[in-house]
Amino acid sequence: MNIIEYSIRLGKALNKTGLGKEINNIYFSLRDECNRRGEKVVSHYQIYNQCVEHECSRNHFYGWAITYEKMKQYVKTDLDNGDKFILDTAKYVLENDEFKKMSDVSEKMGKMAVKLSDSIICSKYDEDIKDLLKIMKVKNAVMDLQMAVERSGLKIFLLKNANFLAINDGYELELRKNNYIPYIGEHKPELFNKGMNDISIDLVDRMMFVQYMMLMGIFEGFWNILIELSNEDGVEGDLSQPSGIRRGSFIHKNIGKEIANKEAWMYKIYDDRDSFYFLANKRTIHIEKNEGKSEVYGVAYPKEDIGLFEKEIVTESND
Repeated sequence: MNIIEYSIRLGKALNKTGLGKEINNIYFSLRDECNRRGEKVVSHYQIYNQCVEHECSRNHFYGWAITYEKMKQYVKTDLDNGDKFILDTAKYVLENDEFKKMSDVSEKMGKMAVKLSDSIICSKYDEDIKDLLKIMKVKNAVMDLQMAVERSGLKIFLLKNANFLAINDGYELELRKNNYIPYIGEHKPELFNKGMNDISIDLVDRMMFVQYMMLMGIFEGFWNILIELSNEDGVEGDLSQPSGIRRGSFIHKNIGKEIANKEAWMYKIYDDRDSFYFLANKRTIHIEKNEGKSEVYGVAYPKEDIGLFEKEIVTESND
């Protein structure tokens, strides 16, 4: 098992905690209540949910809180008539206390997930996390994930290059401000990184990518939305087991799985008896003559990642 699989397991364990039950109750109550109302309310909820889905692709549990803050800005700036649907939706969201509750509880869960991932990478746990670890299923999942991170070689790479850690703070902050995820195929924003050498940059990229994997795995495990595909779903592309992080794309024809789980950006792809993961940063759905297909871009991640982060880790697909 790899970091993603253990992160998914941790997400499932967090779903059963007090905070996990609270976010579930508010989410499903809000969804069901909006869907029971008239067409106008359903339309508002659909627009709101599309904004959430977009934000969750990078910001996991924070997606609801970020969307709520954006809705406040839409009303504050009073968008022009071209955006009237969004403005009306924003006003409806801000007038309904349940959306505020969803924003608040998702922010709490987001902070917990980030603190957990930081603690696992550093192997240091504060009192809040220690209280959470009193729940046996959470503790077991955290310990397993910590072992997976250690087996991946990330900590060995950090220890070997510890003298470079102190000079990367500004670089990391700039990446986070730009919501940039290393390795997944995006253009890195232009940064003021004078004095930064390749090792310092590599350290930050590796740590940020591992944390991103953990957070998205926790998120998708919590909501049980991982998209699983096989040959039966018409998957086309490079389906060979990646030896590292392999940038590329694939196509599949089961768009129903994406439509049903729009917040999901992780895939598990089966090929005969083997499988690997794919972390998407972009996808495009095409529908022609009542047939649909989805084109997905991002990186493939290997089923086994022992020692992966001690070495050169990124390759390009041959497709």
